[in-house]
Amino acid sequence: GEITQGNLSLQFTNENPKTLFYHRKSLVEKGLLTKQVHHQKTLKHLKNLKTKSQNSQGTLFHLPRFYVERQPKALILVKSMVEYLSKYPNKMATYEDLKGHLNIGGSFKKLLKTHDF
Repeated sequence: GEITQGNLSLQFTNENPKTLFYHRKSLVEKGLLTKQVHHQKTLKHLKNLKTKSQNSQGTLFHLPRFYVERQPKALILVKSMVEYLSKYPNKMATYEDLKGHLNIGGSFKKLLKTHDF
């Protein structure tokens, strides 16, 4: 696949972005390319030996025969939580049960604050 973010992106082909857009659009309409949103977390190493993470969102293009749906980790965890809750009466469970089921430790509170949830 081809990602629209980063150093190896199609943006660095010195082609007019408007032209690239129309070429991609026609290829997607004809079914020669598939398109999906791509979330990527990159680590940047700073001079003081610390690392800084940065989330970026771009578009991922595939040939149809190589297409695999990519989902962010938060969305996968939310879907797992919904499936787990659907097994309980009234679709309710305790906070501790959900935290134990997902087994993600301290990130559980952060997951509850995401827009997917």
